[in-house]
Amino acid sequence: MNYKRRIYNFQSHVKKRGFEGALIVPGSNFYYLTGLNPLGTLERLFVLIVPSQDSPTVIAPQIYEEELSEFDGEVILWSDSENPYKIFATKVRETFKESEKLLIDDTMPVGTFLKVQKVLDKYYPSSH
Repeated sequence: MNYKRRIYNFQSHVKKRGFEGALIVPGSNFYYLTGLNPLGTLERLFVLIVPSQDSPTVIAPQIYEEELSEFDGEVILWSDSENPYKIFATKVRETFKESEKLLIDDTMPVGTFLKVQKVLDKYYPSSH
């Protein structure tokens, strides 16, 4: 499979619809775009950040390092001693300057979604 082509096509659709990017969690959408199917992520932050342009980034627990070695993009791993949402916040600020509109995977666990929303509200308070 040409996952690079799938990401590119996805980015084109995201941009065409006026979104700055997307946040995708492990599941069918993640698998379709990356060919990776990490299991057991549960409420731990594991997210694919796909800007409408530029390379995608995965932020994931360090235990998935080997599984993500095949990922064609940036991989940011976090350990249990770190706050993954601080890492996420930094990457979001770098990636999305305006953050007018982001697509969020509808399979994102609610606990993760609420924490992600808190980060987005903090850095982009007028985006809703």
